Amino acid sequence: MSVVENQVKPVLESLINGGPILVGAAQRRVLADWLIKTVMVIDARPEAVKPFFTKPEREAFKAAMVASVSEVAYPHRLRVWLAASVGIGPYTMPLPCFRKTLADDGTEATLPFYVFTFASGHAVLQLVAAHLPVGEDSARAFVSPLDHTFDRAALPIYPVVDPAIVVPWPPMQVLLEPEEHLDRFSTRWCVPVEDVVGVPPASGTGA
Repeated sequence: MSVVENQVKPVLESLINGGPILVGAAQRRVLADWLIKTVMVIDARPEAVKPFFTKPEREAFKAAMVASVSEVAYPHRLRVWLAASVGIGPYTMPLPCFRKTLADDGTEATLPFYVFTFASGHAVLQLVAAHLPVGEDSARAFVSPLDHTFDRAALPIYPVVDPAIVVPWPPMQVLLEPEEHLDRFSTRWCVPVEDVVGVPPASGTGA
């Protein structure tokens, strides 16, 4: 078992079981480490024609994990959220998708996104990554989800907005009840590939 898996196990088990636990900056960071590691491994499987994350990104993240670097440099183009559910069986959804945005020159651009949602018990974790044009400000791509239903229930855990914030678990805002809400949460950031006319599958920009 890797260092990050040893670190995340007690935190994730408490979240899945409904707590009680205080989720501070350290807990949010280790949850983000674990989810990003998990997603990168899944994304780089042999059957993936073209991974979403680049080879340099995967190698840099792996090297930092092996060296137990306290502040791992994540790819700037991703975000991670944590939410609570009333309780649900294991659920994972890797979702290649697209989103319309405005380029610096005011023209409309289509950005490939990758959303990975994991849920088990009372815990829901979501990673959102985007392929951005060279020089594009990552903050603009993540300014707002397309579906605002879950805004108040989703806690950003990377980047950490305020390290001093400590969230008691379970939180007051519960995200999901029936499983169809989990599907809706998974697609809140972008439009699935199959729903975009004339756009090829979002399999990534290469290694």
